[in-house]
Amino acid sequence: MPLLRSVKKTSLHFLGIIKIMKNQIEQVQNEWGNAVVAVGKAFIDKSDYRTVAEDLVKKFYGYELFPVLFKPTLAVETPFRNDFEAALSYFIGANSQFSEDKGFAIRPWTKVVFENNIVTVEGDLAFANGIYHFTDLDGEVTSVEYTFGYKLVDDFWKISIHHSSLPIK
Repeated sequence: MPLLRSVKKTSLHFLGIIKIMKNQIEQVQNEWGNAVVAVGKAFIDKSDYRTVAEDLVKKFYGYELFPVLFKPTLAVETPFRNDFEAALSYFIGANSQFSEDKGFAIRPWTKVVFENNIVTVEGDLAFANGIYHFTDLDGEVTSVEYTFGYKLVDDFWKISIHHSSLPIK
């Protein structure tokens, strides 16, 4: 009988850890959304929005550590962003190698809200999909479907997969 109690306690402990990790993913999502808003705010304020965007990509994406599978929403001509410069271009534009990029983050947005369908954690990997909502200066909301993958690196969940797309209507 004591073994059964031990298993139950271990299972409950494990479930508690998973819940904490899911909360960490939600926190990273909120921080990512705030960082996207900060890039747009810096652009409007005519401050160094490029550095703000560079910090976003460095902090949230794992380009320096592992391959990142990034398929941004509005990228058609170059649909996959396999390195830091390609990702940065998507967020702020002004890169002749990616002429389609207008700067998603400098639109600008005033709020980003994640609505997770599911968040799952498997060891040092986590995955989430759902819809995130971007609010512009006029209060108009653009809703985008997403799938993100995360890898735990030094107690921070770095993005390893980012796929987003506009829903087909």
